[in-house]
Parts: sequence; structure tokens; C-alpha cells
Amino acid sequence: MRVVALAECGAGALIAAAVGGYNKGEKTLTKEVLVNFEPGMVVIADSIFPGYELWRDATTGAAL
Repeated sequence: MRVVALAECGAGALIAAAVGGYNKGEKTLTKEVLVNFEPGMVVIADSIFPGYELWRDATTGAAL
């Protein structure tokens, strides 16, 4: 099982999460979480998520 989560830094509260089986990669799960990015959020990505396509898809108004 794989999980990609969007969490608040201070309290660690989960804002959103995507869960998949062993055959679903983290980048695919991340695309499911991107819809929860909102203007005014500051989003910090882990270094495991490089690449133009994912960065482009994450530009939803949140500060990356």
C-alpha cells in the first residue's frame, strides 16, 4: 500500500491523502492530491517528486 498525503506543517493535520496498491506509484497518487492545493497555501514537495510535468500540474494557485 502506498500513501501520498498533504499535511499541515505545524500540527501535522492531514488535509488530503491518496491511497493505492503496490502497482500505483507515488507520482500517480500525487496527481490525485493536487486538486486540494488552494491559493494562499505554501506547498513544499519532497525531492522524490522531480520533473516538469508534475510541477506544471501542481501550479493551481498555491505557492510552490
